[in-house]
Amino acid sequence: MQIIRFKTGQLPELAGTPSADEEAGVFYWLDVQRSETDWHKSARPWLRMRLDERHVLDTLNDVHPPYFDSTEDYDLLIVRALCPDCPQEAPSTRAVAFVVSERLLISIRPAGDPAFSRLNHRFLSGQRNAPSSAAMLLYIAVDQL
Repeated sequence: MQIIRFKTGQLPELAGTPSADEEAGVFYWLDVQRSETDWHKSARPWLRMRLDERHVLDTLNDVHPPYFDSTEDYDLLIVRALCPDCPQEAPSTRAVAFVVSERLLISIRPAGDPAFSRLNHRFLSGQRNAPSSAAMLLYIAVDQL
C-alpha cells in the first residue's frame, strides 16, 4: 500500500502516519494492490469509519462487474478498465475499485498497473498539478484508466 498525502498549496508527499487532527485542505490517497487482501486492516488509521464487510469483499473481486454503492460515510465505485498487457486483437478488462470519502480515496487495483504507477510518479515529482479534493483525484484516476 502506498499512501500519498495531499495538502492545498503543497506538493503531494508519501505519508507514514495520518495526522492526529483534521487539517484543513488535507486528504489522503491509499493506493492498494488487490493482492493485499488485508488492506482494510492496514488502512484503519486513515479510515476513521467502518467499511461494510461486503464492500471489502467486492474490492477484492477481480472479476466484479461495474458497480456503485453509497453509505453515510463513503461511496464505493467499481469500474472495468482495459487490461494494459492484453493484445489489441483480444482485449479484456479488469476490475478496479475505489472507496471515496471527503478526506480519503482508496484505489484497489491489480498489481503492476502502469496507469497508477505513472499517476503516482507524476504527483510525487510535481509533474502534475495536485487535485484539490479526494473526489477530483477519483476523477483523474478514472480518466487515466
